[in-house]
Amino acid sequence: MEHIAADLSQLSRRVFDDSRDHKRMMRATLFKLGAMQRSVTQIRAALLGLSRIVGFVREWIPEVGYAHIKTSFSDLQSLSEFDQQISDKVQFLLDAVLGFINIAQNEVMTVPTVVSVVTIPPVILAGIWGMNFKSVPEYNWAHGYAFGLTLIGLSMLVPLLIFRWKKWV
Repeated sequence: MEHIAADLSQLSRRVFDDSRDHKRMMRATLFKLGAMQRSVTQIRAALLGLSRIVGFVREWIPEVGYAHIKTSFSDLQSLSEFDQQISDKVQFLLDAVLGFINIAQNEVMTVPTVVSVVTIPPVILAGIWGMNFKSVPEYNWAHGYAFGLTLIGLSMLVPLLIFRWKKWV
């Protein structure tokens, strides 16, 4: 249990370290936490079995050896509490790792969202001016082409500036 607690402390430092390879480390951390949880579960099962045995023996032992059994039972209860602390820390780290993975996924999805919002207005404008109708007034303007390109460029630039101003990009 002490080895698991030491490994958990080291893992905790790595999880909450703000380094460049933090995102890549998260997958390996999930597997390591799973292995630790498996070990904690096995220890908990062994402690439960020992506690039941000591509790049963405590009822049948004469008063002379009762102090040793009482001490053993108290030690098992302390180990059980330590096991619960380790289990709580494993759960906390699991929640933290999943939270960091969620944050990384949100950051990844920011790029396609911004690209789609920025490119929709120019596509709509190009689609409208790309229609083959005789009654499109901009076709007859002396600078209609420049006007269209400028408006398409502005329709991309304005959302980018707004996103940058709000610090979304």
